Order: sequence, then structure tokens, then C-alpha cells
Amino acid sequence: MSYAFSWPLQQGLYWALSAAPEITDLAEVLDATAVPTSNEYVSIGEEKVRERGPDLTQHDIVIEVHSAAQGFSRAKLVAAEVGRILLHTPPAVTGATVTDLRFLKARARRSRGTERRLITLTFRVLLDAN
Repeated sequence: MSYAFSWPLQQGLYWALSAAPEITDLAEVLDATAVPTSNEYVSIGEEKVRERGPDLTQHDIVIEVHSAAQGFSRAKLVAAEVGRILLHTPPAVTGATVTDLRFLKARARRSRGTERRLITLTFRVLLDAN
């Protein structure tokens, strides 16, 4: 395989997250660089892809939760919902089947700018070409 399913996976992740009121009631979901209109937003970020077989690709994808709040509580609530949504309802990916989706790691950081909190979530998605 190749990088062929990167865009369909990103679309599937975006639609899964933006269709979940548990997330959209708390934060915006952004798929591109944009100026957010709320204090909290979720963005789909970096990705590493590697071949795992003739029809199987492994995608390690980063989803970031950004917050302008003083503390981590709201950002952590949003991050928990992102994980819950993705792990319980894997995204639909055009041309491929999600055979495995798992949480790999998270990192919570402080910043001094207007974005005071950032939580970086990393998920591993295995895709099998249909």
C-alpha cells in the first residue's frame, strides 16, 4: 500500500468527531488551519504511515485539543471525549476498512500565549484496502 488512504482517513476522523455532540458542545473541530471561534478546539494533526502488508497500512495520527482556559479541566474533558468517540465508533474510511484503532499516548502541556493548554493525543489506525 501507500499513502493512498491518508486523506480518506482524515475525512473519516473529521466527520466522526464533528458529528459527535459530546465534542461539538464543548469545542470546535477543525480540519485545516483556521482561526477558531471558541476557546477550545480540536485539530487533526501530524501523521506517520507505514506499510504493514500488501493491503494493510498503519497510520499513527495526532489529534490535538487546544484550550485558552486557565486550567486543564476543560481540555481534558474534550480529550477524553475524543478518545471515547474514536475507540467506540471507528471512522468510516472510503476504500478501506478500519481493522484496529487504539490509543497510543497523550501529552498535556502548558503555554504562555493565548493558547494556554494543549493536549496531544496519538492513535494508531490499521487500514485494510477493500
